[in-house]
Amino acid sequence: MSAGATRLDAGKPTLLERARKLAPAISARAEETEALRHVHDDSLHEMIDAGLTRALQPARFGGEEASPVDFFEAATEISKACTSTGWILMLLGVHSWELAHMSPELNDEIFGADPTNLISSSYNMQGNKAVRVPGGFRLSGSWKSSSGIHHAAWVVVGADVPGAESPYNFYVPIEDTTVIDDWHTLGLAGTGSRTVAVDDVFVPDHRAIDRGILYSGYGPGLKHFTSPLYRIPHVHIYTTVSALPALGTGWRFYEEFKAAYTKSATVSRSLSGDRLMLVRLAEARGALSAAETVTRARLEEAYDAAVRGDSLSPVEIAQAQYDIAQNGKAGMFVANTLFPTLRPNAVYRSNLMQRLYRDLIVARQHGTSNSDAQAEPLAMIDLGLAGGHILSPPPEERAAAKRRAEELGYL
Repeated sequence: MSAGATRLDAGKPTLLERARKLAPAISARAEETEALRHVHDDSLHEMIDAGLTRALQPARFGGEEASPVDFFEAATEISKACTSTGWILMLLGVHSWELAHMSPELNDEIFGADPTNLISSSYNMQGNKAVRVPGGFRLSGSWKSSSGIHHAAWVVVGADVPGAESPYNFYVPIEDTTVIDDWHTLGLAGTGSRTVAVDDVFVPDHRAIDRGILYSGYGPGLKHFTSPLYRIPHVHIYTTVSALPALGTGWRFYEEFKAAYTKSATVSRSLSGDRLMLVRLAEARGALSAAETVTRARLEEAYDAAVRGDSLSPVEIAQAQYDIAQNGKAGMFVANTLFPTLRPNAVYRSNLMQRLYRDLIVARQHGTSNSDAQAEPLAMIDLGLAGGHILSPPPEERAAAKRRAEELGYL
């Protein structure tokens, strides 16, 4: 299967075609989504019914095992309609991808019960602890910014385990958690990224995984879910969670600005005579186009390597991580360049442009969109220095993770 191919029934619309069909209604609900502080129920149900949330899910559980390029094109299209809805689609889709790395027993629990089940997350380990007990762990803690928790049936959270060589991820049914309604933010209000807490909850072994094993590509599910899709490095998948919504929103900002400017220019002045504005528009479009083109290339590179059974080098993985982060930077560049030239009414809450701007600011705050943070591991690896990233462990940590996976019978 080529990088651009998707597992589709003959005659079935592509993911992008389905996203474009849903986009007008999702766009019409964007303001209400922000007011609700979670994705509108109708928008979510439409994406579920269209199969978008299952695009990266194993075929065994009703998924399409789509190529990442196809899914991320669709998510970018939804993000043009509503940044928060696109963000949630990205996150929920990526969690379906990650679950394929987990035990078949957990996949049966979550997707066997209902293939449309959704998984939220918050991976921050700070102050959260899990203690080993017979058959599993006792987990306690609270995790901020769990995007999509409003509609999730399960949540995956991170915690340190005393004596373990790596932090762990834990899958917890939503009924075993407490959700705290504290998501009051500058932008991306519609993601509903609330705090989730658990208090001394038992998590059986099959619902937990050593992060070093997971991010090194040695999860127990990979013996059972063999599509090349699941051999793509975590970096390529997870860095797109914030990048593609920022890209889609950047394009929406650009197109809305261009339409408004063209309309006003025909009345008051010649477009060709406003050289400074033409330069700004070209630079804005160029930034978005460059980020989109490079992201597509990195995803195709990773998928094609997985199809061949090849592995990307550490520097190739770090380069992809850095390149994909440029989408957040590009989206902010467009807004920072063009917003100051808008008329004063752009600051009203009823004006679309200020909402897009606010959403871009918050999307850029996500760690995966921080191009400065992603530059450090790239430079260190390229210079031959010890370095890596939580999503892409360095070779010595990967070797140790492989030994642990072998001891657990994962390989």
